[in-house]
Amino acid sequence: MDENKKVIRLGRSPEEKVPEFYVNQVNMIVSIYEVLLQFGLKTNPEQDAQSVANIRMSPQHAKVMTLLLLKNLRSYEKDIGAIKLPADMAKDMGIEEKL
Repeated sequence: MDENKKVIRLGRSPEEKVPEFYVNQVNMIVSIYEVLLQFGLKTNPEQDAQSVANIRMSPQHAKVMTLLLLKNLRSYEKDIGAIKLPADMAKDMGIEEKL
């Protein structure tokens, strides 16, 4: 097994901590049967992002997660204020900002 990869066991004992990660990059790969989110951390503009975690789920799960995330971000902005994004970010990514 690649020594850089960790195996995460399911069914942890109550004493074991769930790992937490900070990421600033995500790639998404979508197929008919699954959605893969590849989370990474880029600390140097001259280097590629370091892979942190891969999360796989069904498209149905991804859609529910997206709707829940959108609901929570809207609540955040209502309570705290608008989340500002760089001017052309959505356009450059080929998405419409609907928040």
